[in-house]
Amino acid sequence: MIEWQWCSFGELANTELYEMLALRQNVFILEQQCFYNDFDGYDQAAHHLLGWRTVDGKRELAACLRCLAPESATPSAKLRPASWRSFQSVVQTLARNDSIAASSPATSFR
Repeated sequence: MIEWQWCSFGELANTELYEMLALRQNVFILEQQCFYNDFDGYDQAAHHLLGWRTVDGKRELAACLRCLAPESATPSAKLRPASWRSFQSVVQTLARNDSIAASSPATSFR
């Protein structure tokens, strides 16, 4: 079961921010070998959707999505054409088979 959390950058606890950045690094840089600077300055203006799950009694981040206002994102990074644009979506390899997308609040944006 995934517990979804919407928050602004300022509402992220230090541990949540650390887990979010670590997850993006693991997926984009290590797994997909997309070598780029992920510290691009967009996180501070974004709203973040975090998907948490509990494994062996420990809470871990399984998915994250950062959403930017239309004027903040590139045209190719759309989540919902009328209002929000998704800049980055990530789902951890271990969680890909847990039906995260089907249970996500983001599915209503299709």
